[in-house]
Amino acid sequence: MLLPSGPYMSANKKTNSAFTLVELLVVIAIIGILIGMLLPAVQQVRAAARRTECQNNLRQIGLAVLNYESAHSKFPPGQTWTALEGEPNRLDYSWMALILPHIEANNIYDGINFELPYLNPVNLISAGEVVPSYLCPSTALEDGARSDNVIIEFEGVVGESEGLTGVDLGCTDYMGIAGPKQSNTNPVTGEDYERQHGVIIGTKGLLNESRILVPPSVTFGKITDGSSNTMMVTECTGRGTEEEDNDPNGAWISGKNISHINKTVNSEKAGKSWNDELIFSQHYGGANGVYADGSVHFIAAELSEEFLLSLCSRDGGEVNPQQ
Repeated sequence: MLLPSGPYMSANKKTNSAFTLVELLVVIAIIGILIGMLLPAVQQVRAAARRTECQNNLRQIGLAVLNYESAHSKFPPGQTWTALEGEPNRLDYSWMALILPHIEANNIYDGINFELPYLNPVNLISAGEVVPSYLCPSTALEDGARSDNVIIEFEGVVGESEGLTGVDLGCTDYMGIAGPKQSNTNPVTGEDYERQHGVIIGTKGLLNESRILVPPSVTFGKITDGSSNTMMVTECTGRGTEEEDNDPNGAWISGKNISHINKTVNSEKAGKSWNDELIFSQHYGGANGVYADGSVHFIAAELSEEFLLSLCSRDGGEVNPQQ
């Protein structure tokens, strides 16, 4: 008897096309390896994008500072006081409040009465506004007073102004550079740096500082080291309130948002950097800064302290190698 062939045979034959358990495990392992290889690359791309966005923020800030200089023939003061020391309603406004019209934030600026402290009820709406250009997208670590990376929930006393419970102040991750810290030595002169020899300066340490409402003007003529060799704004991300006296130095409206620079970039952990107001970022390998000519540079963490401080001084006479 002849056996059936052709279509009859193929119809009756059983085939098995499913994966075996071993094959399935191999496929899962390969997918896992590919994902493991791709994730670091994706994270690096995202980190690079955040760093670029931060640099764009600083370009806007730098341009606003230069526009202010063009309009007033001087750089914005780092802090301006509403009253002399010992008088009521004494509080200091920041340079960031003064440049608001130059970053298209006129509505916030117009809502501020600079003759009254920013903690006055008249100013609280503007003081609590979030300015996107003032925030670094890489900020993840935050002072405990910060909420959702944009608001400082402030409760306390600043200067001689009465503190208000539950006040919200808009945050910033950038700060003005008042110069090198006084305890550091200028390598050219061999003498300690003097205070307020940066570009965005305050009144601390000046002669008769308690009688000064606005620090001396800084003009391009006073930047004898050259605007392309002098850094005026940098990062100090995640700040909220200062530990010692509960000042909201991480608020863009606060006149405490300036610092004399000491030590190298990212040389201390977040909490210490916030309180000491050191250059600190959450970018890998360094921090961004904007120079007095408006250019933005990435300041490497391995940059020497001597070189870094020379960048923060406007008239120290130091010779800086090209970055």
